[in-house]
Amino acid sequence: INAEYMGEVWVWPEPIVRRTSVPWSLDNLEDKRAHIANVHQQKQGGFKGDPGALKWTEAQLDIYLNKTGFCRQIILPQIKQFLRTIMDSYTDFKPREHAFAQFGLDILVEASLEHMWVLEIQKSPAMSTDGPKRQVILPLLRETPLLVFGSGNHSFHRVL
Repeated sequence: INAEYMGEVWVWPEPIVRRTSVPWSLDNLEDKRAHIANVHQQKQGGFKGDPGALKWTEAQLDIYLNKTGFCRQIILPQIKQFLRTIMDSYTDFKPREHAFAQFGLDILVEASLEHMWVLEIQKSPAMSTDGPKRQVILPLLRETPLLVFGSGNHSFHRVL
């Protein structure tokens, strides 16, 4: 993050949602397809459907949440709390002037939306633009320099 934002955490407002082809369950922890949502892992486990069905845009997530009686406002505060807890626990963090980093955060959300878990923090998340990810990744890539160099309006939200 640039010197003006040194040590701060900003999030992109449009999530990339990956779904699994198998429901997650404590009774079935051996089946990787239930908790590793990348398409390759799903295909390795026997998924034969359209890979695009496993990737949702923000709009598709909102449609699903509205059908189930929930809204994103229930999920977002929990995600922000995860980020705060992660940053508070990272005692070796030493912000560097004129530097920034992008991270990916994988979160498992139960279908009931009652429980969420952080699965993984990626220090180099995939930035491919295949399928529905294209409409999320391209604007993110266009606006990252605006945040980093402080040179214009951007869509990022400050969390910390």
